[in-house]
Amino acid sequence: MINKLFIDFKHALFVGHLDAIKHHKHTTGALCISLGEKLVVKKRDEEYRSRVLYIEQNTDFEMLSSSPVVIYCFELNAQQRVLIRQQLGIDVTPIHHKFANEDVFVKAGRWLGESKTLNMQHVLRFFDLLGINKTEQDKADKRIDKLIETLHAAPTHKFTIDELTQHASLSKTRLSELFKSTTGLTLRRYRIWQRLIVAAELASKGFDLTYCAQQAGFSDSAHLSNSCRKLLGVSPIELLSQPRQLNIFTPTQLS
Repeated sequence: MINKLFIDFKHALFVGHLDAIKHHKHTTGALCISLGEKLVVKKRDEEYRSRVLYIEQNTDFEMLSSSPVVIYCFELNAQQRVLIRQQLGIDVTPIHHKFANEDVFVKAGRWLGESKTLNMQHVLRFFDLLGINKTEQDKADKRIDKLIETLHAAPTHKFTIDELTQHASLSKTRLSELFKSTTGLTLRRYRIWQRLIVAAELASKGFDLTYCAQQAGFSDSAHLSNSCRKLLGVSPIELLSQPRQLNIFTPTQLS
């Protein structure tokens, strides 16, 4: 199995071999599925063993795996998190590891492992296979849509808050409120995802991580590494240093 990674705004999907995820604070939610032996997740003095685990965002943990895995990282607003918990039968603990329909998860994960590419259609199909309904979409706002177009036109430009308020014709406070209600992310968080996507596209073309970080707008490679670990659970070096080839897919490449 060739390792595959798909990154889009608020979503990242890894499929393949990943022996270990070092102890870190994971700032996105994560659904982890082993396609073979049980995963081992440690949180302080607690240890969980299961083929399927759901890890709530902002949870400290480390994970070991001896089999291929599917790791789906995602950002949801408060209402969406409640919905997905209800649909999956997940309790309110930071780490959930007891699923009655474990085999369904593994079957859905194997389907992803057999897919040659990864995109949002695969993510949605993955959710369908798990029996997860679409969660409520964030509300649209034309002013924020226009601002997002500006951000995407210059992904590496370091916009000041004054520039952004001018583009959107909004006050700083209103811009912050509307951006989060429209995208589900803070402006800063959105920019981190955007830069990570740019860095992933460059890495897929063979550029070194220092160049990728600079061109994507990160302050340095350490900033890229820390951001990647917080969102995906692993650093770029750990992803790229796996013995198997890593194929990276982004919205730009697939458009």
